[in-house]
Parts: sequence; C-alpha cells; structure tokens
Amino acid sequence: MPLLSAFVGVSGALWLLTAGYLLLLTALARRGSRTSAPRVAPWPDVAIVVPTRDEEGCIEAKLRDLAALGLPRVRIVVVDGASRDATPALVEAAIAGGAPVLLESLPASRSKAEQLNHVLAGAREEFVVITDADTRLAPGCVEALVGHLSANADTAIVGAVVRPATRLAEERLHWRIVNRLWWLEGEAFSSTGLSGVCYAVRRAAIARIETDTTAEDVQLALAVGARGLRARICPEALAIELRVPQTGAELLTYRRRRGFGFANELRRGLPPGTPRRVRLFHGVRRLQFEAAPVLLAAAVVLGGALLASGQPGAVLGALAAFAATLTFACRPIPGSALDPLRLAALPWAACRLAGLVWLALIAAPRHPPAREDEVRCSEPVI
Repeated sequence: MPLLSAFVGVSGALWLLTAGYLLLLTALARRGSRTSAPRVAPWPDVAIVVPTRDEEGCIEAKLRDLAALGLPRVRIVVVDGASRDATPALVEAAIAGGAPVLLESLPASRSKAEQLNHVLAGAREEFVVITDADTRLAPGCVEALVGHLSANADTAIVGAVVRPATRLAEERLHWRIVNRLWWLEGEAFSSTGLSGVCYAVRRAAIARIETDTTAEDVQLALAVGARGLRARICPEALAIELRVPQTGAELLTYRRRRGFGFANELRRGLPPGTPRRVRLFHGVRRLQFEAAPVLLAAAVVLGGALLASGQPGAVLGALAAFAATLTFACRPIPGSALDPLRLAALPWAACRLAGLVWLALIAAPRHPPAREDEVRCSEPVI
C-alpha cells in the first residue's frame, strides 16, 4: 500500500501540472472572447523586420518570400548583427537589383535582442512584424497577425502558429502541443510564450528588451502579460520553421537549449503590480520546468516497482489518463492550418518525445549557451 500510495500521489501531481493545467485553460478560454483576424481596411503602415547573423544560406530565399507577399505600405528591414559571412553582401546585392529592402548593420551587436531594440526604437509604424531568416510565411500570415492586433486593443503581441519542416514525428508532436498550449493561455489570460520565428507587436506597447537573453520572444510575452495586456496566438497565421531537428539527437540538443531559455525567462520573476491571475499561471509554468522532470522520474521508478510486484492496475490507469489528455492536447487549433498527425504514430512518438524532453530538462545547464553556439540542424524537409 505505501508503494501504491506514493505512485498515485506522484502521478496525480504530475497530471495536475500538465493535463490539469490544459483542462483549466480550456475552461477559461471558453469564457473569453475569440475574435478571429479580420481584414484590415485601410491597410496600415507595417514594418517587417528580419534579424540576421550568418544567414547567407537562407537570406536570399527569405527576401523572395517577403517580396511574394505583395503587401502595400510595408517597409522591410534586415538588421544584421555582426555577420561573419556574406549575409550583408547578399542583402546589398538584392537591394541593388531593385528589392524594396533596407539594410541596417550593427557590427557591435551581441544578440537578437539588441538588434530588435535598435529597430523598434526607430520604427515609425504602429505594427511591426518580426520574422527569422530561416522561416517561410504562409499566404495571409502577415495580414492575419496585423488584423488580430488591429481588432483587439488589449493585445500587444501576436504570434503565428508554427509548423516544423521535418518528418520527425516527435518534433511535429511537440509543436502541435505547444501551439495549442500557447493559444489556450492567450485566450484565457495572456500567453507565457510564443515563437520568435514570426510574431507581430504593437510598437507603442513594447518596452526595451533585456539583452542578456536568448529568448526575447518569451520575455516579450511575459512582459506584456505583467502589464495587464495580452500575448496571443493567431490560428490563421502560419509560419514554417526550416531550421528544426531532423533526428532524435538534434531534438535533444535543440530542446535542451530552447527549454532553458524559456525557463530562465520564467526565473526573472514578475514586477510589482502584475495581475494576480498572471502570477498564478506564471508560477505553474515555472513548476512545470522545475518539478515535472523530478515527478516524471519518480513516477517511472515507482511504476516499475508496482509492475514488478504484480500490481499493474494503477500504472495502466495512469497511462490511460495521460494518453487521453495527450489526444485532447493534440487536437488542432480551430482555424489553423497545421498538417495532420497520423493517429497510429502518436503513442510511440509521444513516448520518445517525453523521454527526450525529460533528458533535455534534467541535463540542461541553468544558463543556456550563448547565441554564437546556437544549434545548427540538418537540412530541412520541405
């Protein structure tokens, strides 16, 4: 009985931190407003900013991608942060060829946050869209982001849903869950995160970004929530991220760095005056990073002991509870254009993903590596 009680207690705590959190968000989101992204008329002045550093392999394709959007009154700015390759030269060549692009070089820049601070401080447009060089935007992505901001005065930052360009089921499953989690958080109160691959901000609502970060997107989302504004996900805006894990080893290294970039932003704490509800959910998210890996390890050990002692009932019940929640969490966001996941591939992919994420969280340092050491993944699958 002590062994069974310990397993039930540990598994129940883990379920509350993960599945229970999702169910609570779902209940709160249903009570909130769900304004879809309308067409904006007249179309406002918009700046599209592409931070770069050593992106010679993808910057030309990125500029072609942006040119194909065909949007009026858009200023495209490439802000280069001390590239050591031919990135600036390729942008200058595109400009010489007639591309409607501005290049701003910051030879002393040490981070993406510094690049964005520079551009945001000088931007005159009300809305600024930030997108990485290794990202392709689906048709209508920018219009949907700007429309969502325009229609929701309480929203300061809007992120696109992310589709990874990979056949790796674990990475696709990861983004299916994360997209839904961030969307639910945004509808319930304010998202604790969004992806830096593509998001739009209301310039007047954005304060200076701390430069000692490798997760400026998370920092911005947390900062606007602390001020009583919203960070949200726009289901109609789709961004395809190209530089993503293509193997299990790459996923482990990638999630190790990204996960602790997120966790370190959570550890910064919240300023005085932060709404109580935001403080509550901020605390839950921090617990998920710090306590969930330990709880999972304990549940596996205790579950193994129960199976060895001939008591499989509780273990099977816990697995069923988590499987049901995972199926719920993997549902696509209404209105989004995410690629489908084969149901038959989910159980094994979910087990591999859980194991790799657990290893990443257990083994990761308290501070992620500098941006210069960012993981470079294999060639993407388009």
